[in-house]
Amino acid sequence: MKKPILLFTLLILTLTAVAQETRNEWGIRVGANFAKEIAKNDGTKFRTSAHFALYREYEMNYLLGIQPEIMYSMQGGRDSYGYTDMLDYLLVPVMFKLYMVPRKFSVDLGLYVGLMLNGKVKHNGSKEDIKGLLTRWDVGPSVGLTFRASPRFDLTCRTSYGLLKLEDRLENRNAVIHLGVGYRFWAVK
Repeated sequence: MKKPILLFTLLILTLTAVAQETRNEWGIRVGANFAKEIAKNDGTKFRTSAHFALYREYEMNYLLGIQPEIMYSMQGGRDSYGYTDMLDYLLVPVMFKLYMVPRKFSVDLGLYVGLMLNGKVKHNGSKEDIKGLLTRWDVGPSVGLTFRASPRFDLTCRTSYGLLKLEDRLENRNAVIHLGVGYRFWAVK
């Protein structure tokens, strides 16, 4: 419990420490998630769902930037017996951006902290709440690419991998591929 809170505090401090930016922009992103639960012995099949994010990109110079986000992410996975885990998280990723082509293309590396908002399992049309059986927190690395198609629109492909087990007795961890389209509301220069 202390580790996720400590990581979350470090993420917030990182956000407040960026004071020398040359340009910052606000935006939203929507997109598809391809999520599964990965275990040592076996795993689940992909569950296709969605994510929604609010982000702020700080361009510190022509090579480096930082992008904190608040994201609602629908995750989980399907197994071969017809059970689908539907896990909803509030994620706070902080992505460090390396601009390969300034204001056009970036490689994004970062960490996220997630809080489970909802946990259900679906089987044969019925749903059962399993949130109380699962770990509430998730933390992990994220890696991705962002292509800025125009000054207002961008395309993002990112993968995230959870470091915390979903349950104490199982080795399952979250793994998600996020594909999204972002729209920048305004830029502050």
